[in-house]
Amino acid sequence: MAGIPHARAEELLAQVGWMRELASGLLVDPGAAEDVVQETWIAALRHPPRSDRPLEAWLARVVRNFAWKRRRSEARRVEHEHRAAASELTSGPEVTLERLELQRTVLGAVEAIREPFRTVLVERYLEGRSSADIARAQGLPEGTVRWRLKRAVDELRARLDAEFGERATWCALLAPLVSAPPHAGSAGSGADDASVPRTWLEPGVLVMVGASKLVLAAILAATAVGVVLWRQEVESRGAPPAVALSGPEPSAAKVAEPLVETAPAHPAPQREAPAPVAERAPASVPVEARESDAQASPVALLDMRFVDAQGAPWEDVDVSLLFVEETCGTSGPDGRVELRLEPDPGLSQWTTLLVARRAGCVPRKLRAVVMAGRSTHLGDVLLEPGARVEGRVLDESGGLVADAEVGLTVPELFAKEEHIGLAAAVVEGGEPEEQLRHADEELARRHGTSAFDRDVSTRSCADGTFVLEGVAAGRWRLWAHGTGTRFGWSEPFEVLAGKDVFGVTVRLPALLDTDRITGVVLDPAGRPVPFARLVSTYQLEIETSSTTKDVGPDGRFDLVIRRDAVHSFIASDPERRYADAILLDVAPGARDVELRLGEKRSFEVSVHARDGKALDDCRFTLGTQVGGLHREDESPASVIEPGVYGLQLPTLPFDLRAEVDGFLPARLEELRPESVGARLEVLLEPAPRLQGRVLAEGKPVPHARVELHRAVEGGYWTNGFACAYEPKVERETSCDEAGRFELACRGTEPVWLRASGQGWVDGDLGPLDPLSAGELTLELSAGGSLEGHVLVPDDASAQGIVVGIHHGDGRPRTLRVGPDGFFRFDHLMPGSWKVQRCEDEPNPSSTTVGTSSDPHEIRWSCTVEVSRTTRFDLDLSRP
Repeated sequence: MAGIPHARAEELLAQVGWMRELASGLLVDPGAAEDVVQETWIAALRHPPRSDRPLEAWLARVVRNFAWKRRRSEARRVEHEHRAAASELTSGPEVTLERLELQRTVLGAVEAIREPFRTVLVERYLEGRSSADIARAQGLPEGTVRWRLKRAVDELRARLDAEFGERATWCALLAPLVSAPPHAGSAGSGADDASVPRTWLEPGVLVMVGASKLVLAAILAATAVGVVLWRQEVESRGAPPAVALSGPEPSAAKVAEPLVETAPAHPAPQREAPAPVAERAPASVPVEARESDAQASPVALLDMRFVDAQGAPWEDVDVSLLFVEETCGTSGPDGRVELRLEPDPGLSQWTTLLVARRAGCVPRKLRAVVMAGRSTHLGDVLLEPGARVEGRVLDESGGLVADAEVGLTVPELFAKEEHIGLAAAVVEGGEPEEQLRHADEELARRHGTSAFDRDVSTRSCADGTFVLEGVAAGRWRLWAHGTGTRFGWSEPFEVLAGKDVFGVTVRLPALLDTDRITGVVLDPAGRPVPFARLVSTYQLEIETSSTTKDVGPDGRFDLVIRRDAVHSFIASDPERRYADAILLDVAPGARDVELRLGEKRSFEVSVHARDGKALDDCRFTLGTQVGGLHREDESPASVIEPGVYGLQLPTLPFDLRAEVDGFLPARLEELRPESVGARLEVLLEPAPRLQGRVLAEGKPVPHARVELHRAVEGGYWTNGFACAYEPKVERETSCDEAGRFELACRGTEPVWLRASGQGWVDGDLGPLDPLSAGELTLELSAGGSLEGHVLVPDDASAQGIVVGIHHGDGRPRTLRVGPDGFFRFDHLMPGSWKVQRCEDEPNPSSTTVGTSSDPHEIRWSCTVEVSRTTRFDLDLSRP
């Protein structure tokens, strides 16, 4: 994070969770997905999107591009490995005759498909165009294109079933025609970036050679499961199979990939548990047995039933992975669909993100944590009837606006705005409600609001018209935004269940002169600085905000401001050649302001212990105040001599924090650049140390890991689960051969210790006073188990209810119960546990933290003991 402005980092951190989910949905390898997120992060910091473009849409595009590049690179490797085998399968006169005959048969089946379904099929799988591209070209909603594509694939499959009989027969006949292309780029991508070629063995599309390309592109898209399974059996025995679908009719399938890799909340012991106490059931199954079971049944099963408000089943509900267009399951007449999901090697648990769509219904997002070798039941999933909303986007003069983004929002637009709770802070003498509404409207006109839903959205066609599908019953507005315009929204309108709405108009105002501040960043010689980092801040009585972006390649910037307030700017050189430029009190509407970087100045910091010893590996943090906003950035330091460091001198007054492992940090405050001498002296005091042993069954645990966690002083929650200590690791160390450890604290506040060792369940200890703690012992164990039933009213079903348990350590565990309501958790840390119902399973890739200054007491449900099974029923039978 060195050199990255704090505000910009926070802005991007808020997007990391769904970026990781998107990358994991596009790449099987979790490590590759994490690399893509990091590459996107760097790209966003160096070359962020224009301020008038939605950040999430831009980031999604960048994630997809990086993911496709990685898949293309991997495809080239796979191509070389398979080319020899493919050439054997596709050579010889007999194979040629068979291929020609099959081409004629399949071509006849494709040509027999009626319009408009045939055209959509050919454009999608021959031309490689995405559903969004086809929709824009034909002036259709994306949902209509996806529906036509599904109908075409189903019809093509049915015709080939009738021609060849069993599906396995014609899958096997088609397989020899699939070969690696002579060039990796011979087929277009069906992704959003049409310039990226697909791989020859990519799920959902297989690239063909020669004349067979036209004939086989569509059919292989519909039969990817069968062909890929056949190829894997021939070419790579033991390779993991593609996703299979069970149900009344397999649909066009994409290989399902785990979206997020999550380690189990508690490591499973690698040995058998000690013998249980006589009157209790054993706490867990030995690891060897669990591993053999997982190998015998490695897939995860996920099932659900789609119903309407009366409980009647919905047929033909398409379920697909979020951010992926291809359907991976379709509900049958009973509304049920079951997915068989194959994990990556080494994964036993992951989060899958899905979206359910049906013509005439409101799309529904779904999320479930699934485990290899187990069934997960989502229970009944309600789909509401949806409507189409049609209208036009106009500019101020009544002209048509093409390619404007159009979405759904609430009718009480500003009543739900994020700043509604600030009304009491409006200055006296005014009308608080009116001032607040005006301020929120100005913000919404310039930047939109969190109430603007982009999940149900579309873009206007060349004639300014649009069709928005899947709108739920209720009162709504539509919002829209185009290039160089303010945001606009329609008047409220009513949507009745399943009744389409026509003639909705959204007008887009032009940007005002006072909406923007423009300028340029120059070096000391007056030359433009390409891609300089620009931080803009403002402070109002009730609000302080900061925005970070990079200027253009010509050093210029055009900032659409958030509020009518004077702004302060900090410009920095991306290559760190010059000192930052500061410009204060810039009025809205200012044009061509200049920020000129200065020559760098430096100063020295000498860091020593009380005994005079020079301290190495010191880390420095600089804190500055600009426009009412406090910023803290790590400051790179050069080593001049042992214990002496060189740092760049800030332009503004600053605070300096120095930190060395094993010592308490020191902070020098309110330093002014003009009065800082050539060298500052910093003296660090030794930090309190905690020491002790880690044992298991009375014996030392060599090389056990010991973590230091900060104790919670008030209320602290992660993803809705209360904590006794913060999940973040403050410090950590490893034990020696005798199981002994010594760990320096970062301060004198109360802490917790947590220990882990291979083959054992973790143990923790706390809260501890670092100044008075003596010799400590941390116990590891085989852990215990917790089981019970979810009790519901007699007329209700427990299926699909999420049960969550936690130990106050920020590492909750959850599962969905089946029809019998039974749940069981194994390998639990001994001690107090809380059992509760959860609305949904927590997302392992993102964390929501809530705090309170008031103390919060956790009301524990039960106590787990070593090698015993504790019973606790979650009673939901009473209100």
